[in-house]
Amino acid sequence: MPEAQVVARAMQKYGMFLSDGGNIALTAQSDQDTTAKYANLDFDSHALKALKVTDFEIVDMGTPIHLTDECKLSK
Repeated sequence: MPEAQVVARAMQKYGMFLSDGGNIALTAQSDQDTTAKYANLDFDSHALKALKVTDFEIVDMGTPIHLTDECKLSK
């Protein structure tokens, strides 16, 4: 659909952050915190499901943050 193509092209041009792939990596779960709503855009939360994480390349991951399981609050 054209609306999904616009979003895919924007990701292609500007990049994206992917924090957790999940079952459908490019699924927008909720539009409750956005001004543009899916219903107004003829776009739904699964419009990009045809894209796979493997369709993208990693450009720069930055410094890795290693899991330590030592979560501490600082004051």
